[in-house]
Amino acid sequence: MLESRLEIRGGSSLTTVDLNRHVANYAAFFGCPPDVVYERPTQMALAISVARFPPKKVGALRRMVTPLNDGYVHMTCGMSLNPMAVPAKEARIYDDRIELSAFSTRLYEGDQKHDLVALTLQMLSILPSVDLFFGAGHAIRFPEVFAAGTDMTGIFFMPLHADVPRLCRCTPAPKMVLAVMPITTAERDFLSLRPTSWLS
Repeated sequence: MLESRLEIRGGSSLTTVDLNRHVANYAAFFGCPPDVVYERPTQMALAISVARFPPKKVGALRRMVTPLNDGYVHMTCGMSLNPMAVPAKEARIYDDRIELSAFSTRLYEGDQKHDLVALTLQMLSILPSVDLFFGAGHAIRFPEVFAAGTDMTGIFFMPLHADVPRLCRCTPAPKMVLAVMPITTAERDFLSLRPTSWLS
């Protein structure tokens, strides 16, 4: 049972029972319940719920077994239920069922206290529905900064440095969990010099 301080905002993309089970599994993995679950916004029919796990104060021994304990972790809940349209020739490289994660040392909030990290993950979760896919090493560029007060103009997808097989068991279908990392224009230009397989 999740602690009563759990706050749920928005609409719903999974049944309440399924969502609660996925979130509880994540809570066991990260060593604490989320402080907020951002469910599907009513205006985003295909978006996925996102759970946010706060920083944790843990001792030296527990720190070794508690992943990503010193910042905020955001996790999508149920994105892997809808497979991405990975071309057959790319299927041996990229998984078609994924969940997304993001790590930050502080909260990033927009107008009306919207959690910008959660909103970004929800927007990214829509892309597979329009026959787009992404995998480790891919990047997405935006025409302008997507978070006020920063120079972040892109997203880079990379493997999550955690116990991914165990994390994948938290929700029914994922084969991979990708970390979402915001990047600057300069970093995006640097990535463009890498082999084309690194970019979307």
